[in-house]
Amino acid sequence: MDRLLLGLGGLALAFSVLFFIAYNWNEIGRLAKFALVEASIVLAIAAYWKLDSDGTTGKTALLVATILVGVLLALFGQTYQTGADPWQLFFNWALLILPWALIGRFPAIWILWIALLNLSIVLYQQTP
Repeated sequence: MDRLLLGLGGLALAFSVLFFIAYNWNEIGRLAKFALVEASIVLAIAAYWKLDSDGTTGKTALLVATILVGVLLALFGQTYQTGADPWQLFFNWALLILPWALIGRFPAIWILWIALLNLSIVLYQQTP
């Protein structure tokens, strides 16, 4: 039960950054949006490093960081209108979190990685 609550709390923290930026999109400047997401990633990685990296708390912090990488990529694509296909976002996200999946050895990160890779393949096959 403790692990479930810890995991749900970590997901709530990651998505709270996303929702905060989305809700305050017009009020927050471009630099502040990026600074908030990047600082959140740094804090999550610091929590993984400082806490027990083999324990559930540290691995949950690493999972939060992997989700925030996706938030950062989506923010970049939305802010600068890169014109990239959707499959590239998910493929790059999977590529960027692969080292953390290897280091963390946490099944939830591997599930996210496999889902991102499968989604990018499906979206790539659907592009004209």
